[in-house]
Amino acid sequence: MREIRKVGARASVVASIALTLMLMISIVPMGVQGSAQPVVLQEGDGTAMGMEMDIGNILDDNLDNITALIESMGDVTLDRLELDGEAGAWMLYEVTDVTSTEYVVEMEAAMLIDIEGGIAVTGEMDDPGDYIGAWDEDPDDVIPRSERTVSIDVDVEMGLVVDVTMTLEKSTLAVKSIEIGMNMASRGSFQAVNIPNEDYDWEGDNWTMSVSYDNYDVSWDAVIDLGLSLDFDLAMDLYQFPFDVNDQWTVSSDVTINGTMDGFVDIRGLPEDVEDDIFSEEILEESGITEFPIELHQLVIDEGDLQISNGTMESVTMPLELDVECTDMETLTIGEQDIHLYFLEIDEEVEFLYSSSIVFLESITAMEELMEDLGGSELIDIVEMMEEAGIEMEVMDPADGKIYIDEAKQFEQDVAAEAEADESTTDDILDFFLKAPYYGIIMVALFLLVIVAFVVLKRR
Repeated sequence: MREIRKVGARASVVASIALTLMLMISIVPMGVQGSAQPVVLQEGDGTAMGMEMDIGNILDDNLDNITALIESMGDVTLDRLELDGEAGAWMLYEVTDVTSTEYVVEMEAAMLIDIEGGIAVTGEMDDPGDYIGAWDEDPDDVIPRSERTVSIDVDVEMGLVVDVTMTLEKSTLAVKSIEIGMNMASRGSFQAVNIPNEDYDWEGDNWTMSVSYDNYDVSWDAVIDLGLSLDFDLAMDLYQFPFDVNDQWTVSSDVTINGTMDGFVDIRGLPEDVEDDIFSEEILEESGITEFPIELHQLVIDEGDLQISNGTMESVTMPLELDVECTDMETLTIGEQDIHLYFLEIDEEVEFLYSSSIVFLESITAMEELMEDLGGSELIDIVEMMEEAGIEMEVMDPADGKIYIDEAKQFEQDVAAEAEADESTTDDILDFFLKAPYYGIIMVALFLLVIVAFVVLKRR
């Protein structure tokens, strides 16, 4: 059996491919014999999946092992280990409109993290100061030590919401347009006491060492609001039906991209050298931003096709040309179901799957069985680790998934209202979409096409 590759030409594509792959293996379609045909969708078709974790319970279940591990590192004592909170992630896919010529498919995804915890460890540590010793002297014999306690406390709230709407040609599943909205809000604090710093060097035949301890009291508020629209002059026809093994075709289109960004980021208590490094970044220097809070609408970005000012991206139209090949078709048996999977490649770099009809694999066991057949050993390890930690992505009714997502959206809005800030990672995100070979655009379209082909709810 072959192994599904998860990497493209650039490292930045890995996360998108991995997410797509995880969706494919957790909600897998049942195929049909013969050449591949476009799936037929109905309004209301959809599914949801999600997971939630009680962070405190996970810690309680592993406390003895963690304590033993820390104390096995040397002459140290674990004074305190506290961790409480919750985390969750949910995704909902739904066909929201069907006309005589089009499908409209919507995806909502939401994630929340609300964690508070701390740790304190006491042990013998080097005394602060500047030390020098001969080349054959052990620093442990030169530097005095005394008992010291190191502690770290964190409090983090984060909400992330992504909404995607894609319009498809009904007869071909070709992508006509994609609308993407992303909202992220985070706030939190980080306190640390007695974090050690050691600077070791040589001077002639002697070594020198400077030992110091730093304390930190950092807090932050951040909010990101991004919008992106992709309109294809000719619908991007990744699947040129009907196709079969060894068929090859070229997809060509012009895509017009528009975008917006808003928000700001505020970080308090950073060490001076860290803050200096942040504001020496080219994008901030060119925008004339020298202190927190950083307001996204003040960013000025001028990089070829990417032109952003006053929170708006200048409309840009660019060509897309992709070579697609159907490289293989395999029949897998999961339980009593035969699943026929077509393997397709884009530009010999990105491999994905397609199947014409849909059915759910509703158990983690079926997922593992499929991955074993496909050779995805690394993903099997991930799933097994999630199982051992009590983490499982469960398929659920779309109505239930909507309830969870709405709750996560409200959490994100509450955090945003409290934070009134923004995360300044927008440049990397837009670069992924707007620089050749435009893998961001390709992967968004491919991601949603996979949803269409794989994730629509059809009961057995």
